[in-house]
Amino acid sequence: SFERAIAADPRHGAAYIGLGELAMGHASPSPSSRASALRWLRGAVALQPQSSTAWLLLGAAQAEAGDAFDDDGGGGLSRSGSSHAHEAIASLRTAASLDPLSAHAYWQLGDAHAALGERRRAVRHLGTAVRLRPDHVEAYSSLARVLSYEATTERQASLAALAFRAALRLAPTHLETWHNLGEYLHARGDPARASRAFAKATQVAPQSGASYLALGESLQRLCRVDEANKHYRVAAGLLPRSARAKVHALLPAVGRGAPATAAIVVGSGGGTEG
Repeated sequence: SFERAIAADPRHGAAYIGLGELAMGHASPSPSSRASALRWLRGAVALQPQSSTAWLLLGAAQAEAGDAFDDDGGGGLSRSGSSHAHEAIASLRTAASLDPLSAHAYWQLGDAHAALGERRRAVRHLGTAVRLRPDHVEAYSSLARVLSYEATTERQASLAALAFRAALRLAPTHLETWHNLGEYLHARGDPARASRAFAKATQVAPQSGASYLALGESLQRLCRVDEANKHYRVAAGLLPRSARAKVHALLPAVGRGAPATAAIVVGSGGGTEG
């Protein structure tokens, strides 16, 4: 095991990387598993400072730790989350400098800049990722999401639509792409098409509470009250820590037929954790 390898050789950098990957691989990461991943991967880069893989994994772990401080899925990072995002950017820059052909490093770097609201930098790095690997569906999906933030003109909207189509062509069952497309359409005032995108997201990943929540919000804007209520209840069950889901699930039905001004618009962060 990796622990035995480290016991035999405390400077076994590859074992530190392996333990870091294992800690990151939890289906439902906890604060302790995130802390373990960071501890092992910081040890890995200390032992192997020229390893692009170690820096890439450390950056990913730091970004994941930052996402954990997302304010209820609304896309705004707390102070702690922003600190982790800045650390992630520094690590991922190192990874990209050590391996300039790593599309994965540029994708993660773009996502980290997007989390901080640095959208031009995010677009630049995500564009580099898809140029290096035209089949990188996660990079295309992230690029589509970030482009959609800036889609205030027809040209920008067309670019966002092209990126969404490219991502879905590569992976027609990619949860984040369907969810992000729904958010984009919802924000552009098209709840009917948004609801279809969110419905697809819930079909692809029935465990995605954020997609059920967003689907309910789009249906609410369409005054489809009973359907919205059903999805809000599912979201509240899947997201027991989400205040937004709980509020929606508890709202009296009489208020749910209100027009769009009463709806809580899905946050622009594109997260799928609610």
